[in-house]
Amino acid sequence: MEAREMLSGVPAMPNGPQYNFGTSWQEMSTTSEPTLSNVTAIAMGTDSSVWVGLGQQSQQEVDRYDAVKGVWSPVWTAPQPVVSIAAGPVVKNPTGGTLRVCWVVTKGPGAATQINLLLQSGAQVKVLSVPGLPGNAPVAQVAAGAGAGRYGTLWALNASGVPFVYHQSSQSWTRMPTGGVAITQLTVGSATNVWAVGTSSGSTIPQAYRFNGTGFQRDASLNPAQGVRLLSATSDGTVWAVTADNVVETRPSNPGTWNVVPDASQPAGVAVDLLAASSKYRSAVVSRANDDSWVLNYGVADQPATGFPSMNAYQTTGFAYINSKLGLAQGLTIRDEYTNSDYLSQLSDDFTTISGLSRPSGVPQVYWSGPNGIKTEILLEIRCVQGVYQVFQNINSLNLKIEAQASLQLTTVKNAVEVQKGYDNSEIGMFLGSMFNAAVSGIAAAFSGSYAIVAGAIAAGLEEAVSDATGGDPDQQIKLKFNQLDAKIGDVITAANLANGTYEQNILADWGRTFAVGDNVVKGLWNWPAGTSATLANQTVNGFKSYMFQSLMPLKYSIVAFDEFETPWFSQLDVPTYDQYFVPVGTFSNGVKYGTLYVIHDKNSSDDLFTDPGPFPTKSTLAMIYGVIGGTTAQAQAALFTGANGWMPVTVVNG
Repeated sequence: MEAREMLSGVPAMPNGPQYNFGTSWQEMSTTSEPTLSNVTAIAMGTDSSVWVGLGQQSQQEVDRYDAVKGVWSPVWTAPQPVVSIAAGPVVKNPTGGTLRVCWVVTKGPGAATQINLLLQSGAQVKVLSVPGLPGNAPVAQVAAGAGAGRYGTLWALNASGVPFVYHQSSQSWTRMPTGGVAITQLTVGSATNVWAVGTSSGSTIPQAYRFNGTGFQRDASLNPAQGVRLLSATSDGTVWAVTADNVVETRPSNPGTWNVVPDASQPAGVAVDLLAASSKYRSAVVSRANDDSWVLNYGVADQPATGFPSMNAYQTTGFAYINSKLGLAQGLTIRDEYTNSDYLSQLSDDFTTISGLSRPSGVPQVYWSGPNGIKTEILLEIRCVQGVYQVFQNINSLNLKIEAQASLQLTTVKNAVEVQKGYDNSEIGMFLGSMFNAAVSGIAAAFSGSYAIVAGAIAAGLEEAVSDATGGDPDQQIKLKFNQLDAKIGDVITAANLANGTYEQNILADWGRTFAVGDNVVKGLWNWPAGTSATLANQTVNGFKSYMFQSLMPLKYSIVAFDEFETPWFSQLDVPTYDQYFVPVGTFSNGVKYGTLYVIHDKNSSDDLFTDPGPFPTKSTLAMIYGVIGGTTAQAQAALFTGANGWMPVTVVNG
């Protein structure tokens, strides 16, 4: 993970607010990340917030990860270790704004447990106590989702595997029937989407069971030989599963069948220890063994096809009438043209033509222009198809502007580091994933509203392109010649736009995918104003500079760390004062103060700081680097001169 996070404070690649176009395992930011080996529970809200509970004596807390912006934040320091956590819906705050809802179980001395309700609004967190289970039975797990209650639906599982549902109005619990299932894990997406992992009928292999109102019934369509380890239900009717052999599958409400999530981007050797999902498009994964965490995006372009809505006889007649009025060739329908980019300009004319069509004879008005009418449906489809094309045109235009910005910043950094000549065949180590993460995160951090989705929109194509360029591991450092860097960046942008072309065609090939993207564009949620690509691309400057400086500075410079440097020696140094960073350590018995002196100089020069140790980087170059590191000047100096985050090799000289 350190390979990706070379600069302190750089978040992970942002995600779209609802989904990403492609499937990816997006590693969560390591900045302020909790110790994952201490994580005992995980939950994911409908807003893509990832909640984690820590249950070690050294860390008893609840933290939240914003998967859209890619940043961690602490939420609550718990009085006892956290044993279970569940995310409720995002609800209106009576005093304005919204409340994030999280249910947390803490465990005190012995077997005693306490259920807590966390209500978060901005930086404010209110903690309420929830009545315990009947007989004060220990709580093994809570599970929550959407529902009629103010804070959604809450279930709990006691230590004996008995489920209960909570009534918020009366603050009481009701025991629920199991149907003879021995439950080991409970998950709730909504009041009508409740699942469990358990065993029944004498079997010792855990399988998936769904609550049907009178008990839990086995879902035989998911039948892994070694059983099911984890389930996570969501409010849109989906349920995610992790089988005993580490395969991730989902069952969306439409089409209602299990599908294996494409694993091409799954990091090798990852054991999924904890899983929590927010929708059919997104889940969160923690691997304690790997000490790592991911946002798993099941891309909209990879979702199982749902097809167009079925039509009755009247709608079929109306559809044929529409196609005849458009003058399409025999056997073709307008739906056949949705994936044909050459037909895009014709769609606007078709929309106008269809809008002006009167109801054909024999077709009732309700099935023509009513809410479920075929004319209404086709007009919606055209607008959504146009929206898909529009958003990908915007993405590709922005990517080209980002490529131009990257090239410009590379030239700027080359000039600052003074490596324009004589270094063409020098080999550099480059973290392409880190660089593009930092660059795109600049867009996410700078804008809000409709602009906020831009970073997520371009992320999928760039992730795939970087993965291809690094042999399948975006976090892997690659070696390349200095004079190949500009071309490599161009290759990534070209590959990203090719990947986007594939996403676009896959989305347009199915109405369910087209509607998911196009409807958000039509509503203005997944779009940004035309002509703003240059403004957006400008926000990538800092990210590109950061990683270009880190890659190019070691070509020419190294750091000398002069240990036990005595302060009276400052007057004898042959080093400009702007290039000195001194860390006091102590005082000798003779009263002379000493410490460690850091100096950046040409790596081929003498390490004797008193006799011609230059040349040195210019004052303006160091100021530029301080700017991209961020924080105060003192903080930036400390990070740069001490070699923190791998800036340059450090040579220690003893005083």
